[in-house]
Amino acid sequence: MDLDGDASRRALALAQIRWRSTNLAISKQRFLAESVQLIADALEVPLSKILELEPSGKWLLVRAGVGWAPDVVGRARVRVGTTTHAGLTMCMDTPVIVDDLPHVGWFSESDILRRHDVVSGMSAVVGAAGRPVGVLTVHHTRQRTFTPAEARFLLRAAALIGEGIGGRQRQDSRAAESIASQDDAAQHQLLLDLTRRTH
Repeated sequence: MDLDGDASRRALALAQIRWRSTNLAISKQRFLAESVQLIADALEVPLSKILELEPSGKWLLVRAGVGWAPDVVGRARVRVGTTTHAGLTMCMDTPVIVDDLPHVGWFSESDILRRHDVVSGMSAVVGAAGRPVGVLTVHHTRQRTFTPAEARFLLRAAALIGEGIGGRQRQDSRAAESIASQDDAAQHQLLLDLTRRTH
C-alpha cells in the first residue's frame, strides 16, 4: 500500500474542496457534486453521497452522489435514527464506520445500500457542532476496513462541505435582504411621488 500516495491524494482532495467551498460563484449543487467525486476518488470507493437534512429534521434527502442508480440522487430519502447508516450518523459526534453491513442487524431500513450491494461504509455529519445540515457517506461493495487517517479525512471533508453550504446560505440570505430593501425603497419612492402629485 502506498501510504504516502494515499495521504497526498487525500490532501489534494481537501485543498480542492476547500477552494470550492469558498468560491461562491460555484452553485451549491455543483459544489456538492464535485465534492463527492473528489472524496470518492481520494478514498478509492465506488459510492459516495451527501444527504441534506430536511426542515422537519426527520428525513435526509440525497442531494449529490457518485455511483448510485438514477433514482437515488435528488429523490431518495433516509430516515433520521438508528435504523439507517446515515440516520445513525446524525446522532453521533464521530464517524460511523461499518465493516460488514449485511451482518449489522440494527440497520433495518438500509434498502438503498442493499440494492447497491454495499458491504462497508463510513459516514460523518456535515455542519457545525449542534447545527448539523446533513451527512457525508462513502461505501464499498467489498469488505474494507477504513483507517483512522481516512476517518479524519472524511471529518475534514464534511466540515469543509458544511462551511461551503453555510457560505452559500448566507449569500442567498443577503441577496434576499437586498432585494427586499430595494423593494421597500421603490415602494417608499412611489408613495413620495404620489404624495407630491396630490399636493
